[in-house]
Amino acid sequence: RGLARLISLLREGEVSGILPDQSPRAAGSAYAPFFGMDVRTMTLVSKLLQKSAAVPLMTWCQRLPGSRGFRLVVRRCEEGIADPDPVVATAALNRSVEACVREAPAQYQWEYKRFRHRPPGQPDPYRQAP
Repeated sequence: RGLARLISLLREGEVSGILPDQSPRAAGSAYAPFFGMDVRTMTLVSKLLQKSAAVPLMTWCQRLPGSRGFRLVVRRCEEGIADPDPVVATAALNRSVEACVREAPAQYQWEYKRFRHRPPGQPDPYRQAP
């Protein structure tokens, strides 16, 4: 019911926020490049966009120097983010996140293990080779 309500609200022009760089379960994901490494990426964003025709935007807060607060940054998402092909859509989603990270790489939450879920046969970068 929650997802149906969210789609309804998006169709009405309401706003929702999703953390797109979280590592999803296999059933709700596709592998797409993120900073050159294929990682599991959520398909939820593209599915919501396809069903609602909402306008996707990337937003993030940049910490200002000297504890002066934050600057809210809003950017358009990459083309293809609503593509029905999940590989195309998730690649566009990851490029959109990458563009935000590139603006202030030191402020990205690199300690989150974004590269943990890789395609079968690809090494886990968080484990040392024997």
